[in-house]
Amino acid sequence: MKCACLYLLITYYSLLIITPRALAQQEKASANAPVAPQVTTYSEKQKDLAAQAASEKLPQVSASILRTQLQQEKNPEERQKLTLRLGEILVIEHRPDEALDVLNSKDLTPDAMISFWKAQALLASGKASEAEPLLQSLLATKNVLSQEYVEATSLALARADRALGKNEEALKIVESIAPNSTLALPVLEERCAILLALKRNQEVERLLENQKELTEQPRLLYLYALAAWQRGDQAEALRRFTIKKETSSPPEWTSAATVAGIANCQMALQKPEEAQALLEKYLQEHPNAPRLPELITQLEQLYITQNNKDGSVFYKWANDVTQPYRASYAMLPLARMLQQQGHPTKSEALYQSFLKNFPNHPLVGEVNLALAQEKLNQGDPTAALALLGDQTSFSLSIRARMAFLRGLAESALKQPERAEKEFHQAELFDPAFASDAQYNQMLLHVAGDPAKEQRLLSPEQKKILNEAVDGAERKEYLQVLDSDHADQASAAEVIKKARAFLAAHPNSPFANEVRMKLGEALLRKGLVREARLELENVGHAESNSELGRQALLLAAQAAAHSMDPKSIDDAVMILEQVAQDNKGSQDAWQARLEQAALKNAQALPLEAIAIDDQILAATDVPPELRYTAQMAKGDTLSGLGLKDPNNYRAAIATWRALADSSGVPPRWRNQALCKIGLIEEKLNENDIALATYYEAMKTPRLQEPEQLWHDKAAFEAAHILEERHQWNEAIQLYQQIIAEGGPRAAEAKARISKLRLENLLWN
Repeated sequence: MKCACLYLLITYYSLLIITPRALAQQEKASANAPVAPQVTTYSEKQKDLAAQAASEKLPQVSASILRTQLQQEKNPEERQKLTLRLGEILVIEHRPDEALDVLNSKDLTPDAMISFWKAQALLASGKASEAEPLLQSLLATKNVLSQEYVEATSLALARADRALGKNEEALKIVESIAPNSTLALPVLEERCAILLALKRNQEVERLLENQKELTEQPRLLYLYALAAWQRGDQAEALRRFTIKKETSSPPEWTSAATVAGIANCQMALQKPEEAQALLEKYLQEHPNAPRLPELITQLEQLYITQNNKDGSVFYKWANDVTQPYRASYAMLPLARMLQQQGHPTKSEALYQSFLKNFPNHPLVGEVNLALAQEKLNQGDPTAALALLGDQTSFSLSIRARMAFLRGLAESALKQPERAEKEFHQAELFDPAFASDAQYNQMLLHVAGDPAKEQRLLSPEQKKILNEAVDGAERKEYLQVLDSDHADQASAAEVIKKARAFLAAHPNSPFANEVRMKLGEALLRKGLVREARLELENVGHAESNSELGRQALLLAAQAAAHSMDPKSIDDAVMILEQVAQDNKGSQDAWQARLEQAALKNAQALPLEAIAIDDQILAATDVPPELRYTAQMAKGDTLSGLGLKDPNNYRAAIATWRALADSSGVPPRWRNQALCKIGLIEEKLNENDIALATYYEAMKTPRLQEPEQLWHDKAAFEAAHILEERHQWNEAIQLYQQIIAEGGPRAAEAKARISKLRLENLLWN
């Protein structure tokens, strides 16, 4: 919540468009509603209609007028002027993306004014790096611009530089603009913004203390309040935020930012009730506020921190059909509150109503997730899957959560291969799901599935099974398979039916398959000794089949999880049997890997390394198992580094060999590089670590959308920069994560907000 105030200010400064004509009209209109400069020559009537609609805050109407004129106009020269005018209005009315679409039209002939407005639109869209060269090019040929536009371009360039962290350069630019410029007021505002970014709040306060009619300039007053916030005086900041303007009320952007700022101050001063009342009052009076989503989120978080279960205000707004914009954003907090209070039916009805009334809303993905989770809880995986269709328009975080739920649903529907694919996809999209996804994938392998069991049967068994279509034995066998949902809940039922089957049909050709199921279920229930007995019996009875090998691997897992220390030795011996009996197979190398892990568990790292070396020395090891062994060896060496730092060097060498391997997938390369960086930090080689992290960030990701270690590298690198107080470069790394839209984009955005709030680094 503390970040909202500064975030709103940052957003405002990126959207504020200052033009010469707008400043000339400040005496007649709001300083925050600039009118575009007069550069067109189409008829006065056309100009007046579009301009009037814009001045009345009807940008949709104004744009519609111009678009209509464009459709009717055949003259290329007039079309150029109309298109430019439409682009101007869209920029001024804070619709930069639409403006860019218009200004990039192939019908336009490039000129200085098009470049000027494109740069303004890019700035308003947060694309300062693209706006900067346009503005620099304009200033290089400033003889084509009037003096007023030269100054406006310079001011825009200063804002672009500030957005790019070039605060010193931005300060030089604003100081070069003449004091008597028609842009004197926005230049002063920008100068204060830059000084605050440079932590020179004392200069800001000196500049503004003597500013005449400060209370008449809401932007300057806002900056004045932030200067107090920066020096840690929340009480004074609150006083300045709450200074009332005697004439007209502040424009809406100022109100939204100020409300957020006041709420932040009140929270810092331990006044949550006042913050809540302020937010509720503002949102009640401004149902279409441009920052309404952020403010409603701020209010919901305030309710959560206060453990406030009274959802009446959200209920009122959610049911206010006269204000659909506010209603849409109020419905979700209300639904979540109802769900937490044990009213799933009411919550589900609210979510369904949301989807019906707002099918194209930005929060549709969130609602589908909530409904799908509820369907899973109700035991209806088919209905859940219907809500979880993947859409590229959703953020990676949403897509990851959807993939994870699809995995759970496919597991419940006994589609383990599909489930495993979905869990893996969730892991790739969002590292937060890595451990849960890997655990669920492991359960799929442990539990097995009917389709897989069919593949493991011998030809004779398949023949018997197919011939006994109507047999009671086959029916009971299939009931055992059907009762297994690969989860804890179904384990007890599997155990019951499997034991009943074995008691009734001890000599059945399906006995080993049923015993395998029994062992898997016992393992899931934590009955490791019983599980081991059943699984070893299957392994010995089916020693020459895939079923037997899998049973022995699971038996080793059961032994390794036993409370008896001697059982780990037993597990090693079982794995040795698998490795010896299946030399050169994937099962053999898998057994070796698990042996190495057990040696580490026994505090025998040198033996673990020896086993890993045995795997790495072989030529017939599948690539994934080789990468796993190489990574594990590095982990073991790293663990030995506390006793002998030379082992850190050996770990780095092992991981570096993995990272530099030809054709290694990005997830392995980036994991190796990240671990190298962490060790280098332990060795106080932060410059090298920073370079290593950056190397991981730049790994080509054409083979797979690896995001887990890529993002970790970015965050680790940014952490080093933060420790060095190199705030701007740290923010630039976080901005890359945001620009990529990865699973940690929201986390990066929150980190930027925190840095800016603590250090007043503005964008």
